Amino acid sequence: MAVATSLAARWIPCALTLLALASAPAAAQVASQGRGQLTFTLGEGAGPVGNIAGDVVDQSRAAHEGTLRGFGFRLLAGYQYADFFSFEAGVMHVGPLRSRAGYLGTDQVVAEASLSAVEADLVGRVPFAPDGRIDLTLGAAGTALRTTLATVAGSALPIGQRSTVDERRLGVTIGADVEWRLSDDVSLLAGYHAYPGVGSHRVIGSGNGTMSLIAAGVHFEF
Repeated sequence: MAVATSLAARWIPCALTLLALASAPAAAQVASQGRGQLTFTLGEGAGPVGNIAGDVVDQSRAAHEGTLRGFGFRLLAGYQYADFFSFEAGVMHVGPLRSRAGYLGTDQVVAEASLSAVEADLVGRVPFAPDGRIDLTLGAAGTALRTTLATVAGSALPIGQRSTVDERRLGVTIGADVEWRLSDDVSLLAGYHAYPGVGSHRVIGSGNGTMSLIAAGVHFEF
């Protein structure tokens, strides 16, 4: 929670700066006010789940010390209600991310983690060219980090045992994208989005920290 509060504190001034932009000339902005929007991006996610399997085997280690990477996406729909601002809501998903650890030299514990989130965002759009703008995102996100633990290959542990840990949190999401318009209705964008404070440090078998997504995709207006 402290991490989430710190990140939010850094981005709130950005949102206030964007409010000031609303009174500035909009000669360079892309005319989007009053239009619906749909955004879909694909990319690589990274999460604090690299040592989950090792944490289960050796509880003296911290599960959040390692980071793993895997496939991720975001899908959002929204409405541009002012020259520089829009509201978006949608879902994101990262995973599965797999972690492995040896046990007694013969056995292995495997952890498979994935993060899903439902988010509602305020997006400030800052034009830097007639067809280009930077999109800054600040929002609320409900996250669910699911980790499945399994035993494979060995003699000390029963093979095939599985258990699932679900950790749900309500927190913030922040991000930034560079967007370039191809036509009145279609643009390309790429950027970074973070979801701090996912998981739990109190639960064995759950990662804890910030899940992030670097992704590129397409933005439609209608």
